[in-house]
Parts: sequence; structure tokens; C-alpha cells
Amino acid sequence: MRRFRRLVRWRDALLRRGIHARSCFQTFVTGGIVFGCSLATLYLTENPPDAFLLLLWLLMTAGGLMAVAGYLSLMIFRFTDFLTRDTQDDEE
Repeated sequence: MRRFRRLVRWRDALLRRGIHARSCFQTFVTGGIVFGCSLATLYLTENPPDAFLLLLWLLMTAGGLMAVAGYLSLMIFRFTDFLTRDTQDDEE
């Protein structure tokens, strides 16, 4: 586990902020839904006004950023859990 200290530090920083794997998954799913719904609305609306387009692009950006942040945080938790399990088995 010594090789993966940076991942462990990131995981510990997330845990100190009260962010757990469950909340990361919820952020990922919510961001994906916001992104998908705004993208579908963009495609299904014919000749939308400029203000509506701006709102859709803002929603798509926010949803995409939420999904990426949630996914990366979730992967930090999953990788550290996997590597911790893996190295414990190797030590025994």
C-alpha cells in the first residue's frame, strides 16, 4: 500500500469532509441525469430561444461536472478498497 499513498491521502481527505462512497455515487447519478435530461431537451426542442439555449448549456455543463467529480471520487474509494484488500492478502 506504500505505493498508493496519494490515493489513500485523497480518500482520507474526502472522508474528513464527510464525503463517502454513497454520496459520490449519488452525485455521479444525479449529474448524469441532469446532463442527459438537458441534452435530450436540447435535441427535442426546435428553434429554442437564446436564453433557453444558455440555460440548457449551463445545465449540461453543471451535470457533466457533477458526473465527472462523482465518478472520480467514487473511483478513489473503489481503488483504495481494492488495493487495500489486495495488499492484505499478499502480506498473509
